[in-house]
Amino acid sequence: MTRKKVVVPIDGSEFSLEVLPTITQMFEPEQTELILLHVAPEPQVIELEPGDPEMTVYVDQQEAGQRSNFDDDMLPQLRRLQKAGFAASTAMRFGEPTEEIEQFISDNGIDLVAMSTHGRTGLARMMFGSVAEHVLHHSKVPIMLYRSFANGASAEKASAQEATL
Repeated sequence: MTRKKVVVPIDGSEFSLEVLPTITQMFEPEQTELILLHVAPEPQVIELEPGDPEMTVYVDQQEAGQRSNFDDDMLPQLRRLQKAGFAASTAMRFGEPTEEIEQFISDNGIDLVAMSTHGRTGLARMMFGSVAEHVLHHSKVPIMLYRSFANGASAEKASAQEATL
């Protein structure tokens, strides 16, 4: 039996992880593979002392360090997911988040994208943009958006905001 692949974009914040409990309640562990995906900015060569190659941090070194840090940060999440019976792993890409998420979906046969969203509207959405909104409108696979109300917003207030859209 083939497991359904669910990618969970992680931006490095605790907020982006808030979708995980909902996923674990909605999907059967033996039928679901979860991939925690982080997209980081493209690394640049850093010369600590210009002209001295021994004092230069190269792109591949930065990428390796960022991958290692992400894997370390996600280890508690992976352990919880695996203990619950899910096949779970991490993945990392470098570049513009929306483009890299779309490419990851295409390259890996992803069945669903599950992500947290702030649910900003109006001016806030224009100013901050929305990776979730872009993925929602451009993805060729189903998207599950999770909006947390832990930040003091109430469900009633959110419903009123959504009704005005």
